[in-house]
Amino acid sequence: LVDHFWSVQAIDNGFASTPFADEVQITTQDLELSDFELDSLALISFYEATNGPNWANNTNWRTGDLDTWGGITIIDGRVTKIELGDNNLVGSIPTELVNLDALLEVDLSDNNLTDIPDLSALPSLSKLDVSNNLLTFEDLEPNVSIPTTEFEQQQFGNAQNAISEIGESVTLSPPLPGL
Repeated sequence: LVDHFWSVQAIDNGFASTPFADEVQITTQDLELSDFELDSLALISFYEATNGPNWANNTNWRTGDLDTWGGITIIDGRVTKIELGDNNLVGSIPTELVNLDALLEVDLSDNNLTDIPDLSALPSLSKLDVSNNLLTFEDLEPNVSIPTTEFEQQQFGNAQNAISEIGESVTLSPPLPGL
């Protein structure tokens, strides 16, 4: 939720005003916002949380109309697609993304994302590509019910093969950086 603050004064019959409260906090639940406005607020949270100013393509984000933002597709006044693969996104995807309930496809592959919320409740989401990021199994598991989910992650270290007989113990030792 986005918080807004206003100073409030009481007006006595339009003639004099006296301080009524220093601040009033209003959340988006208190405001009547359109779906389009709620979509834009979710995308701004996403932009801020994932290092938006340093993206490879942040064309018109926060400066132009929503339908001109690089990597965003709008159909019938709703965000339906996010295509920001290989775009230098860094950090955690904020939970506000679950407010994009008209979203059909998301491509956030080949970035450096470290956390993703559960997007499986989005009713129209049919494709999620978060491959080649820094996500864990715990991040990915809630999203596997999305019909097309691509989630192969960046590899760390070298693959090791071990052949053993049934019942024989095998020890795998991953190389540690700096040793």
